[in-house]
Amino acid sequence: MVVMFALVERTAGRFAATVAGLFTSCFVAAPLFQAAYSESISLLLVCSALLLTARRRYWWALVVVVLLSLTRPVTPPLAVVVLAHAALRLRRRDVDPVSPTEVAGMAVLAAVCAASVSLWSTITSVITDGVQATGAERGSVSAAVGAGRFGWFTNAYEHIGWIGVVGLALLSVLLIAVALSPLTRTWGVELRTWFAIYPIYLLFVAGVHTGILRYLLLAFPLALLMVGSPPPEAIPRRRAVVAVAICLVSLALHIPWVVNALVVTPLAGKPWLP
Repeated sequence: MVVMFALVERTAGRFAATVAGLFTSCFVAAPLFQAAYSESISLLLVCSALLLTARRRYWWALVVVVLLSLTRPVTPPLAVVVLAHAALRLRRRDVDPVSPTEVAGMAVLAAVCAASVSLWSTITSVITDGVQATGAERGSVSAAVGAGRFGWFTNAYEHIGWIGVVGLALLSVLLIAVALSPLTRTWGVELRTWFAIYPIYLLFVAGVHTGILRYLLLAFPLALLMVGSPPPEAIPRRRAVVAVAICLVSLALHIPWVVNALVVTPLAGKPWLP
């Protein structure tokens, strides 16, 4: 939460940074942060990678991305973030020069973000000498694509046909449009890009199941839309009241989620595993 606060505050101000931390901590799946699960360390590393990229510490961000690839397979969207960051820097190079070392750092960082998604499956394959082990293909995007599976798009087509695929495509376009709109104008290019590209990535690689709630813990900028993009120095009272009300509702939703998803009992059955 400290790293997330620093990431949001640098451009959007303290109110937005506080709301981001509150919404993430009160999200329905947030109790998972207290369990021995990968979402907590993944969120820390995602926020660290975004913050280091925004601060132009590309080589340090490279270390964080490699560590992130060993927790959750979410590094490809970060490649898009780095490319958006690089495009903005190059466009402004007349007033903000970009050194050759920085260009190299951004290029290497983007390449590692794109390629490191298969690092975990490669390591397990080497350790087990090619024998399939439990979790060896966890997060193998290439394996899913090779099998002709495209996450929500495939599920939608199988159940409701092309109308579902078109609906998801329109949702993807909407996310990009919002990321480019005044609703997110103070968030910074890194946060705005992650806001759009991570949910779109989930639509392509994650299936339709209850685990999507824990995946959305890393989509923390989505919640910021509820308060918009107020001036960084402002503390809008009405939006603060709305934020508190949303947090109270979210905390109440913790009860059914913990009972039915986090705490697994013989009666709970497999469908509600987190």
